[in-house]
This record gives sequence, C-alpha cells and structure tokens, in this order.
Amino acid sequence: MRLPNAIIVGGQKCGSTWLLENLRKHPEVFGPREEVHFFDKDYNYSKGKEWYAAHFEGAEPGHKIVLEKTPDYLFNGETCEGHMPNTANRIYEMLPECKILIILRNPAVRAVSAVQHIIRSGRIPPEIPLKDILLGEKEHLIKEHGVIEYGFYTEDVQRYMELFGKENVHLMIFEEVNKDRELALKEVFQFLGVEVNAEISNKNDKVNAPSASRFLLALKYYLPVLTKFSLLKKLKFLFKGSSSLREKDDALVEELLPMYENDIRLLMNMTGRKILWGIKEE
Repeated sequence: MRLPNAIIVGGQKCGSTWLLENLRKHPEVFGPREEVHFFDKDYNYSKGKEWYAAHFEGAEPGHKIVLEKTPDYLFNGETCEGHMPNTANRIYEMLPECKILIILRNPAVRAVSAVQHIIRSGRIPPEIPLKDILLGEKEHLIKEHGVIEYGFYTEDVQRYMELFGKENVHLMIFEEVNKDRELALKEVFQFLGVEVNAEISNKNDKVNAPSASRFLLALKYYLPVLTKFSLLKKLKFLFKGSSSLREKDDALVEELLPMYENDIRLLMNMTGRKILWGIKEE
C-alpha cells in the first residue's frame, strides 16, 4: 500500500491544476488527475485508508514522489460546502512525513475567478453582475461556497507550517510563478527531492482556463436537462465569439482587495516579503 508523500493542498483557483499537471510529467512523480477529497469530506474519509490508497495503485518503484491535489485541503474551517474542520490535522495524523505544496493568488482575483467557476458549473444565474454577487445584494448566492472566506490564507498556511514544519511546506505565489515557470518548477523539484533538471514539455501552457458563452450558461442554469443529454456541447460551436463570462474586472478586484489587506500583511510578515499583490510593507 502506497500513500502520498506529497500533497498540493491549495488554494482554490490559484494554479494548483497547472502545478499538478507539470509535476505529473516528471518521471519520478506519480499522481492522479482527479481531486480525491479524502481528508475534507466525511463521505470519503469514512471509507478508510485502503479506499484512499487505491487512488495511488499505479505508482511504481521508480516514483520517488506519490502526489495528490485537492485545493480544498488548505481551508481548515467547517462552514463551506460540507467541508470538515481540521483538515491539516487529519492529514498529519495519517501522513506526518508528507511534504506540503501551497500555491496562492491575489485573493481578490481568486474570488472573481471562483465566482465565474461557480456560474460555469450552473449553480448561479449568469446574468447577475459579478459585483452584485461579491459585494451587493446577491452575496447570499455564494455564502455556502466560501468564495470570500477562502481568500484569508494566513491562518491556514500557518497551521500547515506548525504541524509539518516550515522546511516541509513549500509556498508559491501564482503571480511570481508566472514570471518564471521553469524556475518555479525547478524549485518544486528540489523541494521534493527529485531530478531538478528533468525536461518538462509545454510547461507554459495554461491549464483549466475555460470560457463559456453567457447564453449557453443561461441555458445550463435554466434548462439543466440540456446538460444531462450533452446537448450544450453540441450547441457550443454556434456561439463562438459571443459574449463570454471569462472577463478581467480590475475595478472589482480593487474594491475587494482592502478586505484582505490585514491578512496579506500577516502573510508578508510570515514569508519575509516587502510587497505582495500591491500591498507594501509599512
């Protein structure tokens, strides 16, 4: 039975899928593509260690690192989407020698991206302005999804560092990674103890960056039966070039960022940074 000796614990909409896909290309790393959600969902955790281990049966002796990625593991609260509390403790109890990988993104940008993801999944009507959902009268639509809460990173990062030791937690910043992806991957390889100079193809490709026509999203929300019979996929080509949900909203990001400023400063102090996401050291 092989269990992970490294886990990408988060955060949501912060580039963790890109990180996993590139680690999977390394010949000494094995990991499933799907998010396992073992340590944060009771209906999976109750299935036990053997159920969890079955996800890694494909690992071979040459794989030094057995890896999984579930971004929700970063959050240690209990109020969002049926998430169990104390996830970090649960991981530590089973995998005390595990290496922890965390990648974070500007929390305001992350919140906008998270709402877009929820809309694309058909859980919120697409015609409602993002500002109304994040800062207005429609905030209740995202309350159960932890969209705002997941952006307060520091306490959760600190918890992992306290449990596993700072030397076993590798913290990455999405915006810094994008400036030099090759260097970022080499630093991860060094942290994991695998061949640093392994050749990774297409490392700069974007992963998990979908866009969708607003009209198709409206059909998905109001006529979910179309999704059941895969009719939306058949209609997709008809709406190329139509208004897309995937949009950059700098003004909304600027309005959201102040609510995270205190937490960002705590994270800066923890990591020794003098500037982070436009917030400067006082």
